[in-house]
Amino acid sequence: MINSSSHSYKVDILDEHGKPVETKVWNEVDRRKDYLENAFVFVFTQNREMLLATLTESKLSKKIYKGKMGVPAVSLVWQNEDPSKAAERALLHDMCIHPSKLYLLGREFESLKDGTKRLMNVFYCLYDNNWNINTEQLSTIKKIKRVELETLLKIDPDQFSPQFLVAYEKYKRKFPY
Repeated sequence: MINSSSHSYKVDILDEHGKPVETKVWNEVDRRKDYLENAFVFVFTQNREMLLATLTESKLSKKIYKGKMGVPAVSLVWQNEDPSKAAERALLHDMCIHPSKLYLLGREFESLKDGTKRLMNVFYCLYDNNWNINTEQLSTIKKIKRVELETLLKIDPDQFSPQFLVAYEKYKRKFPY
């Protein structure tokens, strides 16, 4: 979980080219309007399953896609933080895990269908051990095969976060899945 000292961490606010133009304290960031950099982590098992999370609807959560499905670990990148460190921090915070290796799939500035803007650093990792859900961030995590996920996406894509939809479509051919 994020402790009270994390509220003093600073986050760069970006321009439309992904360059820092301003800095805000983490808890003062407008997650809908500010152009932000994040680390976004897909987690897979050795059995070729993706871990699919449902974001909590808790009022304590800073997540903007409450109740939507997506990856189990997402975090803003703090000022002067390497995106891979932000990804590791997200995995530890949201799932209490330390994967052995993170793989960078790509880094691109995305304009999402809900109007949010993100410089997305998209990673994946393999993890088969136990995890503990941070219930302030996630309500469930389930293992899902590609064919099941593709069916869910066809039936109702609106049940997924816009970031998940963009990243999945862009990188699904690179997954170990």
